[in-house]
Amino acid sequence: MDSAVLAEARVTVENRRGQRGTGWGAIFLSDVWAFPSVRVPHDVREAAMQELTRRCADLLGGHGRYGHPIDIGRELQSAFDEQAAALDRELGLAESLPRLLTLVSASPVDAALHDAFGLANGIDSYDGYGPERMEARSSATRSSKHSIIDGMIAGTGPRRSVQLLGPTARSCLGRDGAGARAHRARRGAPRCPV
Repeated sequence: MDSAVLAEARVTVENRRGQRGTGWGAIFLSDVWAFPSVRVPHDVREAAMQELTRRCADLLGGHGRYGHPIDIGRELQSAFDEQAAALDRELGLAESLPRLLTLVSASPVDAALHDAFGLANGIDSYDGYGPERMEARSSATRSSKHSIIDGMIAGTGPRRSVQLLGPTARSCLGRDGAGARAHRARRGAPRCPV
């Protein structure tokens, strides 16, 4: 393997106090690892991962409710799986899309959500995960008080995007409503603005 598509996601969230944060997440969409196959060509597997990443960004963008990123991720996981199943049916490949492909494809969107959560709340994202913070999260959800790990609303309007950076031609393609950008470039080529 001499190249891979890098999926970068940016997500802007707002907590109940009106504080916003824009988070970033990225992963190489390695179909060689997430969907090893001798029956489905590399370019088809890679394209499937890119499309599923875009769909995951759209799902998060349409979420529109306050919540901790752990809870939002749990709420959206079945929708991510449904999108993978729909894509699988649309493509009609010789092999089904594996679960690992879904997890890898959704991961930059999920990472961007967690990063945005920390930024909106003025904390390191990891500080929102310990038992004491997770318990506080549950209490904040049940009461009207807001803690430092205040929930947030994810991806309203055009403030979410996915940018795909990869190994071939230099082009920049927009996607309706998702704020997604696809860009495939060789090493050293200019990046597509988001």
